[in-house]
Amino acid sequence: MKRTLKVSICMGICVLLNASIASAAIGYMKWCARWPTRFDDANYGEDRYTVRNTTQNTPARYAQAKFKEDGASSWQWEGYLDSNGCTPVLLTKSNTDYKFITYYTRYYDRRSIYVNPDAFEADGTYKSMTIQTGSDVSFPEMYAFFGVWKIETNMAQLAGEALYLQDSLDWPKYSLVYMSTDANPLCDYPMGTGTGGSRICIDSTAVRSDGSIYNDGRYKYVIGHEMGHVQANYKGGPGGPSVGSYSNEPWPIYGRDDYCNCYLNNPSNPPTTCVRSRTFIETAQQESWANFFSSSLQNYRSSTSGVYVHFGKSYIEVNGSPYWQTVTPFAMNLLERWKWMEDHCNSGSSDKGVIFDWMQFFWQVWTMGGSDKFESSMLSAIWSGAFDEYGDGGDVNNDSATDTDGGYDEYAKWDNIVDEMYEQISDSGQRLHFQNMGAYNGVNH
Repeated sequence: MKRTLKVSICMGICVLLNASIASAAIGYMKWCARWPTRFDDANYGEDRYTVRNTTQNTPARYAQAKFKEDGASSWQWEGYLDSNGCTPVLLTKSNTDYKFITYYTRYYDRRSIYVNPDAFEADGTYKSMTIQTGSDVSFPEMYAFFGVWKIETNMAQLAGEALYLQDSLDWPKYSLVYMSTDANPLCDYPMGTGTGGSRICIDSTAVRSDGSIYNDGRYKYVIGHEMGHVQANYKGGPGGPSVGSYSNEPWPIYGRDDYCNCYLNNPSNPPTTCVRSRTFIETAQQESWANFFSSSLQNYRSSTSGVYVHFGKSYIEVNGSPYWQTVTPFAMNLLERWKWMEDHCNSGSSDKGVIFDWMQFFWQVWTMGGSDKFESSMLSAIWSGAFDEYGDGGDVNNDSATDTDGGYDEYAKWDNIVDEMYEQISDSGQRLHFQNMGAYNGVNH
């Protein structure tokens, strides 16, 4: 079986392979797109792509695509590839040139993500190939590999992962997300990573993949983190849309309280947020959810251990004294018991929290407990219910008085909603699991 490959508007070297292992009806087959990604695996939880300092061909999951006979006036098929990066079964002629185009746009089940390096507009960035079939078209699948790797491909691939896991991660229907590989003035943080509504900006000068373990890994986690913020914004999730200060709670800088303060050892230039220090509850939950979301894209839910990688400064204790140390990176096991707030930082403050405590809580309530574990949609229902009851001036203390603080982030309020959701279930496993995980991770203060 002879096949030749011709390139048209192709971004780099293109290779065509036949991966058929079975026969199908003559003249019918799927066309499947693969493209190179570059996600570094340094054994920090990056289970989905295990490649170091090189590229790996991965399915163009849910990518917008077009297909037609070369020279035809109209497209034979237009739509979105499936979870394997394939078209539906299409009629295909032998010895014929076909034009196959895939875009960075991702779409699945009324969810769409646009990856555009220039502006927040409909994505016009695409990869195109012209392919000639051989005399035998009885094989069921034709695999087209698009290269060379670009930063946009990494971003688009992780977007596909988020949509692929939409049942578990509760990515909202009818959502439209714009992602830019460079700073954009429409973002809240135009010179860094941040979200502005449904927009994500990734400052490529800070997190672009350049072949090093540090930058490759950080790039992937930062993309997932910002996607977590957008998902929470759509769902009214932890912290609520654009709620919470990135500044830590300014407590005195002395004694054991040093454990709980981002200002430790460098009050003139403190980090904006840190995972193991006391902060406002909205910030603790908002940032922990984004970290959890990112970790869920890097770790399998069924893993015996989940890993979160912190690419910044963290507390390292030596001879009983905490201090800052820059680590590159610092891996944290999401199944361990830290209870940082309870053990070090005044657990009686219901309006304060610690990011890592809450991140472990989200991970464990989602992964542990067997049939009692919570789907992400169940967690969304909890914080939506808490907002409805407490966030609009409702009766927080059940004393027929109107609440004025508008807060709905304290664990006790979430726990009340869980009780209401499962009050008709005798000895509800979900209710017990939620409460056990709250105590286990020390967020139930």
